[in-house]
Amino acid sequence: MHQNLSIEDGFNVRERAEELGCNTNVDIAFVPVGLKNGDSKLELSYHESAITVSKLAQAEEIKLDTFVNYGEVETTRLKSTELFLGGIFVAFEVIRNNPGAVLTLIQIIKDHYSKAAVDGEAQMSLLIEDENGSVTTLDYEGPVDEIDSILDKVDEMTENRKDD
Repeated sequence: MHQNLSIEDGFNVRERAEELGCNTNVDIAFVPVGLKNGDSKLELSYHESAITVSKLAQAEEIKLDTFVNYGEVETTRLKSTELFLGGIFVAFEVIRNNPGAVLTLIQIIKDHYSKAAVDGEAQMSLLIEDENGSVTTLDYEGPVDEIDSILDKVDEMTENRKDD
């Protein structure tokens, strides 16, 4: 199994959420499937893993917000044993004031799914907001037990921003 980590410009998550009538008062939240290209809030859904991770995070006192309440939209269940988390939005304030929350969240994901019945592969994106509302997307694809390698890129990004 190999690891692939890429960085690219993302879309303005809050702006798009507002256009669809979603909650925009979020610090850390799973990005609903369809947010980027959907025509309405009714087209959005969450991956089943988002709900699982939210419950695990809550047990560790990490609060995950929602753009849309889980009960208001469909839940997508994949027929694969591969872990697909989708996107996790992280607000600038969290990166600046509480980056440990992101580290803890990624560790929760790694610990839980390394033990779970997945085939060892995971896909996830972190959508990191900057102070201007622009978003950089970090896409990870690779072994579940190496998913925390995405944190090295988060550290690099935050160090580069401190230098600006």
